[in-house]
Amino acid sequence: MEKFYSFYIGSNGSPKSTWILDDCKLRAYDVKEALIMHSFHKEYLMNSRERWLPNKNIYTSPDPWYIKHTYRRVLEYEKKDNPKYGRTLVQFKELKKYSQHEILTYFKEIKTLLRGS
Repeated sequence: MEKFYSFYIGSNGSPKSTWILDDCKLRAYDVKEALIMHSFHKEYLMNSRERWLPNKNIYTSPDPWYIKHTYRRVLEYEKKDNPKYGRTLVQFKELKKYSQHEILTYFKEIKTLLRGS
Protein backbone atom coordinates (compact mmCIF):
# COMPACT_ATOMS: atom_id res chain seq x y z
CA MET A 1 0.00 0.00 0.00
CA GLU A 2 1.38 3.39 -0.99
CA LYS A 3 1.49 5.95 1.78
CA PHE A 4 1.79 9.70 1.40
CA TYR A 5 2.84 12.23 4.03
CA SER A 6 2.24 15.91 4.74
CA PHE A 7 3.90 17.98 7.45
CA TYR A 8 2.99 20.69 9.93
CA ILE A 9 6.02 22.92 10.43
CA GLY A 10 6.48 25.48 13.19
CA SER A 11 8.86 26.66 15.85
CA ASN A 12 9.15 24.77 19.12
CA GLY A 13 6.51 25.78 21.67
CA SER A 14 4.46 27.79 19.18
CA PRO A 15 0.64 27.64 19.31
CA LYS A 16 -1.21 25.42 16.86
CA SER A 17 -2.66 28.40 14.99
CA THR A 18 0.83 29.42 13.79
CA TRP A 19 1.82 26.03 12.36
CA ILE A 20 2.21 25.93 8.57
CA LEU A 21 0.90 22.94 6.63
CA ASP A 22 3.31 21.73 3.96
CA ASP A 23 0.78 19.66 2.03
CA CYS A 24 3.25 18.04 -0.37
CA LYS A 25 1.86 14.48 -0.12
CA LEU A 26 5.36 13.00 -0.20
CA ARG A 27 5.39 9.30 -1.10
CA ALA A 28 7.41 7.21 1.36
CA TYR A 29 7.64 3.79 2.98
CA ASP A 30 7.16 5.03 6.56
CA VAL A 31 7.23 8.20 8.67
CA LYS A 32 10.98 8.13 9.27
CA GLU A 33 11.76 7.93 5.55
CA ALA A 34 9.27 10.73 4.82
CA LEU A 35 10.87 13.02 7.41
CA ILE A 36 14.39 12.32 6.13
CA MET A 37 13.37 12.97 2.51
CA HIS A 38 11.52 16.16 3.45
CA SER A 39 14.48 17.48 5.45
CA PHE A 40 16.82 16.68 2.51
CA HIS A 41 14.49 18.60 0.22
CA LYS A 42 14.40 21.63 2.54
CA GLU A 43 18.19 21.56 2.87
CA TYR A 44 18.61 21.28 -0.90
CA LEU A 45 16.35 24.30 -1.46
CA MET A 46 18.29 26.31 1.11
CA ASN A 47 21.65 25.37 -0.46
CA SER A 48 20.51 26.08 -4.00
CA ARG A 49 19.29 29.58 -3.05
CA GLU A 50 22.32 30.57 -0.99
CA ARG A 51 25.39 30.24 -3.17
CA TRP A 52 27.77 31.34 -0.39
CA LEU A 53 27.04 28.34 1.88
CA PRO A 54 29.98 25.96 2.38
CA ASN A 55 29.76 22.17 1.93
CA LYS A 56 27.37 22.33 -0.99
CA ASN A 57 25.62 19.08 -1.88
CA ILE A 58 26.48 17.37 1.41
CA TYR A 59 23.33 16.03 3.04
CA THR A 60 23.19 14.21 6.35
CA SER A 61 20.39 12.50 8.20
CA PRO A 62 18.58 15.01 10.45
CA ASP A 63 19.38 14.85 14.13
CA PRO A 64 16.67 14.69 16.85
CA TRP A 65 17.23 18.36 17.74
CA TYR A 66 16.36 19.46 14.17
CA ILE A 67 13.26 17.24 14.10
CA LYS A 68 12.13 18.51 17.51
CA HIS A 69 12.50 22.17 16.57
CA THR A 70 11.02 21.97 13.05
CA TYR A 71 8.22 19.42 12.75
CA ARG A 72 5.04 19.63 14.82
CA ARG A 73 2.90 16.91 13.26
CA VAL A 74 2.97 14.46 10.35
CA LEU A 75 -0.18 13.38 8.51
CA GLU A 76 -0.31 9.99 6.81
CA TYR A 77 -2.55 9.44 3.77
CA GLU A 78 -3.42 6.73 1.31
CA LYS A 79 -4.67 7.23 -2.22
CA LYS A 80 -8.39 6.52 -2.67
CA ASP A 81 -9.52 4.64 -5.74
CA ASN A 82 -12.49 6.57 -7.04
CA PRO A 83 -13.07 5.63 -10.69
CA LYS A 84 -16.17 7.79 -11.09
CA TYR A 85 -13.98 10.94 -11.10
CA GLY A 86 -11.60 9.70 -13.79
CA ARG A 87 -7.82 9.57 -13.73
CA THR A 88 -7.07 13.26 -13.28
CA LEU A 89 -8.62 13.84 -9.84
CA VAL A 90 -6.60 12.26 -7.05
CA GLN A 91 -8.22 11.92 -3.67
CA PHE A 92 -6.58 10.95 -0.40
CA LYS A 93 -7.88 9.41 2.80
CA GLU A 94 -6.20 10.40 6.05
CA LEU A 95 -4.97 7.37 7.96
CA LYS A 96 -3.09 8.67 10.98
CA LYS A 97 -1.66 11.78 12.63
CA TYR A 98 1.76 11.49 14.22
CA SER A 99 2.47 13.92 17.05
CA GLN A 100 5.86 15.45 17.75
CA HIS A 101 6.56 12.92 20.51
CA GLU A 102 5.80 9.95 18.24
CA ILE A 103 8.07 11.41 15.56
CA LEU A 104 10.97 11.82 17.99
CA THR A 105 10.92 8.12 18.94
CA TYR A 106 12.10 7.26 15.41
CA PHE A 107 15.11 9.57 15.69
CA LYS A 108 16.20 8.81 19.24
CA GLU A 109 17.23 5.36 18.00
CA ILE A 110 19.77 7.02 15.68
CA LYS A 111 21.16 9.08 18.55
CA THR A 112 21.66 6.05 20.81
CA LEU A 113 23.30 4.08 17.99
CA LEU A 114 25.75 6.91 17.34
CA ARG A 115 26.47 7.36 21.04
CA GLY A 116 27.14 3.63 21.54
CA SER A 117 29.84 3.41 18.85
